[in-house]
Amino acid sequence: MSVSPFVLRSGYVELAKVVHSTCGALTTVFLSTRLWARAQYYHGLWRDDYILIAAWVCLLMSNGFGAASPAYGFNVLDGNPHGQVIQFTAVSFMYGSIALSKTAFSLTLLRLTSGWRSKGLLWLVMVLTNTFNLAMFILTWLDICDSRFDLAHLPGRCVPMSVATWLHMGGTLNSLVCDIILTCYPWWIISQVTYIPAREKWAVAGSMGLVGVAILVEVAKIVIFSMIPSHKHGEVDYTYGVVAVCCLHQAESAVFIIAQTIPVIRVMLQSEDTSLRSTTSSRPASTRPKSGAGPTQATEPIELIQLPSGRIVAADSEEARAVSQSREVPRGIGALAAQPRADVTVASPPQQGAGQRIFRADDDVHRIWHEMGLSRRAWSKSPSPPPEEARRL
Repeated sequence: MSVSPFVLRSGYVELAKVVHSTCGALTTVFLSTRLWARAQYYHGLWRDDYILIAAWVCLLMSNGFGAASPAYGFNVLDGNPHGQVIQFTAVSFMYGSIALSKTAFSLTLLRLTSGWRSKGLLWLVMVLTNTFNLAMFILTWLDICDSRFDLAHLPGRCVPMSVATWLHMGGTLNSLVCDIILTCYPWWIISQVTYIPAREKWAVAGSMGLVGVAILVEVAKIVIFSMIPSHKHGEVDYTYGVVAVCCLHQAESAVFIIAQTIPVIRVMLQSEDTSLRSTTSSRPASTRPKSGAGPTQATEPIELIQLPSGRIVAADSEEARAVSQSREVPRGIGALAAQPRADVTVASPPQQGAGQRIFRADDDVHRIWHEMGLSRRAWSKSPSPPPEEARRL
């Protein structure tokens, strides 16, 4: 069986430097923008932000060691032990970065969903991702039976090269399945939300679904893995193929870090645009074009309820009335929130009826959706009252 010329190329030193430096620079710029936007526009950092920072630190460490290892003698045929140890260190940090970046995204989705089945699937993804990456981390430092080099390794029995290759392939397939789930999940979650305009809804889903680029990275890794002639270890120099796989590992983590920044940047940019349009529209009335519309009325609170199915709808909708009649919800629940008053602009603290939950203007659901990618201009089209910061725009 012939060996693919791709994995036998030279120039892997330059490949490692370019890819690792590019991943490090891009993730630094995007994550810095996310953190600045969190501090400037939102309520500080959440747990997924801190996990994302840890993933970025691991990625930078992996970038540094990965770019340096070929220059310090890493080679699968006749490399020196010093270069091999540097490469193994880079791979170790790389697995940590992949696990942490996917965990951060899974935690973000956990905040946006409800139900034990939905949450259970996300927890399963997190467990599988961290378990396989931990296994790959340990495998990196195990002794390979067929290796020609006497490298530093953990004590114990050696692992055949064929077993190590299949374990790597299994880890890659697991990552592919988990990436597909994490890509499709935002679309499924947002499709269940009824109080967001359709155009805005799919824009949010698209920005959060950018992690799907990692699927293409996983496919490329599988293709290159299949080209590596592990059965000819010690006979041919396929260092270029190994470096290419490591570069794709870096890209996988970088995709998740960058993709989790896009929704926050999107909100920030649209908030700036909304502020600019609000300032322009605040000119004297004599400069505005005449229209048949009367003076702008104050925003009146609108009552929302959550159906047993989990959907959030306006209290005066047909679905809400049907549920209220079937469950004999006492009349007047939330009436104070729905009644317009001249001196009140925020709904009163909600009451709770049988099987229903009433949301106030500054409830946590609105806050989460706003901070995870829903632009402020969408609130004016929503049946729910806008949050305080949106009213001031």
